[in-house]
Amino acid sequence: MKKRKLMFFLPLAILTLTGCSGSENIDVKSEEKDFYNNTTEYKITANKLNTYYINDSKIEYVDLKEFVHTLDGFLDYNSYNFSKVPFDSIYTMYYKTDSYRFRLYFDYNLDTISLNNYNALGNIVSTNDTDFMVGLKEDTSSLEATGGGETTWNLSGLFDLHYRDGKLYIPFMLANTILCSNNYYNVYYNGKAYNGYYTAFDPSSNQSIDAFSLDDSEHRLANFNLITFVMNNLYGLKDYKKVNDYSTILKDYKDDMLSTDFDTYSNAYKKFFMDYLDDPHTTYHITNKFEKITYGDYPFKDGNIKTQVTTGKELKALKESNEIKNSIDYYESTAIIHFDEFKTGTNNQVFDENKSVKDTAKDYDSYYFMLDAMKKIEAHGGIKNIMLDLTTSPGGNIAAMFRVLGFITNQDITITQFNRVGTLAVTEKMKVDTNLNGNFDDADAYIDYKWGVLTSNYTYSAANLFASIIKNQAICKIYGEKTGGGMCAVTPIVLGDSSTVYISGTLAFVTRNDNNTFKYLEAGVEADTKVDRSNFYNFEEIHKLFN
Repeated sequence: MKKRKLMFFLPLAILTLTGCSGSENIDVKSEEKDFYNNTTEYKITANKLNTYYINDSKIEYVDLKEFVHTLDGFLDYNSYNFSKVPFDSIYTMYYKTDSYRFRLYFDYNLDTISLNNYNALGNIVSTNDTDFMVGLKEDTSSLEATGGGETTWNLSGLFDLHYRDGKLYIPFMLANTILCSNNYYNVYYNGKAYNGYYTAFDPSSNQSIDAFSLDDSEHRLANFNLITFVMNNLYGLKDYKKVNDYSTILKDYKDDMLSTDFDTYSNAYKKFFMDYLDDPHTTYHITNKFEKITYGDYPFKDGNIKTQVTTGKELKALKESNEIKNSIDYYESTAIIHFDEFKTGTNNQVFDENKSVKDTAKDYDSYYFMLDAMKKIEAHGGIKNIMLDLTTSPGGNIAAMFRVLGFITNQDITITQFNRVGTLAVTEKMKVDTNLNGNFDDADAYIDYKWGVLTSNYTYSAANLFASIIKNQAICKIYGEKTGGGMCAVTPIVLGDSSTVYISGTLAFVTRNDNNTFKYLEAGVEADTKVDRSNFYNFEEIHKLFN
């Protein structure tokens, strides 16, 4: 873990900018701030970020091009082109591939942002420490795409864009949201310095940030406006919940969210993100004092979150009463693998200095957990049936989920991703190389065993998608209860006041029907055979399910 870094400031530099064709008549002040990259997943070498203040506003702005340049190593700065459209109020940012140009338009007159594809929001560099695609290969020949098109975000009444002397000025909190949060990197500004983290700040780590110090009325309003922008444009369940405009709902929370009192706006966050949305993928997670929020005694209202929390507690107690302590249990010719989170380990967690797999890799990576389980089952002998117990699985990493599926089936894995930004649906197949020999077509799954999957109302998110794939591709039978749902990838959002919320992001996993309509997975997947919860860990009863 990294030690806390000392933060210091350079003298304030006041710039007087000279106008040019297309420039706005604005006053701009500039202050150079320290920037710290606090992850080894991305090698970002920059250590400064210019902060701009427009006219008399206290809100922090960044120059779009400078912001991307500072984040070079996470965003691929050299792949981008930045330019102003001549004789117009549009500033363009784009990068190209062999077949497509991913483009963002920033109209500083209309205060709009337009994009021709969701992927225009970031051409990111591959992570250094974690290889998410090991043993996986996309079958691009199977790709089927429908929908897609221009998306325009209207910032009027929320944020102003500005342009002068070749610079497109955008509020820092907005730039961070659209270019970083969506790509699982977040930059925090606490009023003193900028700190970047992979995914989000982790209060349990050895790192620390000084508490946020900008709770004035102007920042509170900008923060509220960012929440409005996020909910209307980046919340993945907006259409599923049939909400036209979240600003009409947020007005009931506005006064408290605008308060400069920490307890008042923090409680308002809980009421909106936890109680009103009632979405287990959405949570008010970390305060702007950089403390993780615990909900042990929180009075959840009746609904999805309360059901999940209650079910989780019941299943934990049930496992304890049945003395479930091992990762594998046996009954006659049946093995039960107890599986929780789908995880992809970092290189340091998986390999030693000689690139050999560590004995502890199974504790950090689901592939090595399953590989270890199969070795133990084979060594045990006499096993014909394997039940994969996902009753206490809240989900996890999608890539890890694919690799676990590769132990059960030789089929290519078919998935459909729907993004509400641009309404683009893409169906493709994923190939899995379970024995990691480089051959993706050598039938290396453990299909000599009869498999089953045990689910509960707590089986959620990536585990819910796992169950959906099992059912749609008729891989094996599902036993237990209907899964808890959860179809969207979780997106970590840093609010304007440096609080962290996790939301159901714009990318959802759905099922494509024959007529090109889609079935949402949010409501869960039904079990083929219902099993009473009291028998989940009765291995004799589990064994009988295979006979």
